[in-house]
Amino acid sequence: MQIEDVHGKEELYKLDIAGFQYGREAAKHTSFLNNDEVEREYYPESINLIRRVMGASSIIIFNHKQFQCSGQQCFGLQN
Repeated sequence: MQIEDVHGKEELYKLDIAGFQYGREAAKHTSFLNNDEVEREYYPESINLIRRVMGASSIIIFNHKQFQCSGQQCFGLQN
């Protein structure tokens, strides 16, 4: 597998060609510890971003994963 540093070339990667694209926009919602809050606040924010950037008329967020860890456990260094 070839890995390439795309720093400085992010604008060359578009969803239709690369299957992903880069974007920079700070999320208004910044706490992801409460699933109900994420669904109520972050989902609509994400939907609006996708609609604006991609021009999508229909967006369905069907799942998200929440991982919680602390200290060395986060890096697989637990004893």
